Amino acid sequence: AASSGKAGGDSDDAVAKALPAALAKAMAATVVPKFEKATNEMFQQVKSVFERGMDELAAELYTQKENAVAAEVGPLVHSLRAASDEVRAAAELLMSGDLVSSGAGAGAPSSLADLESHMDPTIALDALVTAGDMEGAFTKALGLSSVDMVAWVCERAERSRGAIFGASPVGLSQGVLLSLAQQLSSDLVDEPNLKISWIRDAALAIDPSDAALAQHMRPILESVFGGLHDCATQATTPAKVKNDLRLCIHVVNSLLTACK
Repeated sequence: AASSGKAGGDSDDAVAKALPAALAKAMAATVVPKFEKATNEMFQQVKSVFERGMDELAAELYTQKENAVAAEVGPLVHSLRAASDEVRAAAELLMSGDLVSSGAGAGAPSSLADLESHMDPTIALDALVTAGDMEGAFTKALGLSSVDMVAWVCERAERSRGAIFGASPVGLSQGVLLSLAQQLSSDLVDEPNLKISWIRDAALAIDPSDAALAQHMRPILESVFGGLHDCATQATTPAKVKNDLRLCIHVVNSLLTACK
């Protein structure tokens, strides 16, 4: 009986010692691989869902951006198309002869070149300057009541300024000289040096005793003086421009003194 009990005890000890190793082997052979596989599949599923979600978000944001850009550009494109249609219709009407034959008036364009000239005044102005018709160029520009157009002619004719004012008599009429000084002095923010040079030369060439302009001489010169003075007193006016303005103001003031 004692021998049998001892044998049973030894057997239990052997089983107890072998069980952890067998359990570990079973875990390594079965449970761990299955767990790793399940974990890997779960990770792949989460990754796939995340990537798909990010792609959908990116696509939505891109669509929203495209819609926003289209909303902003849409009116501009519409305006450009409308303007293009108007120009095309006018050109077709002109080329068909309907515009002239319908009696649209003496000022109606009779050719494509005339139509372009109506749409862009610088074409006609440039032709006059190139032909040496400074009186005609400035008269046309002044008639547009646009300081930008007048300044454009001044810039275009800048190389001829010495010849224009050095001629005897001066190459511009008294009325043009007076109007030139008035319009240029109304806006001295852009291209002040160019405008001041032309105002100064025009003022030096103005005859304050001209009977034909006596009624308008003083009011216009006072307007010119005011424009020059305002620019000279602005804190943002460069020092070089202020120096040029002082001389110009002196010339205009002398004309005002000479006015009857």
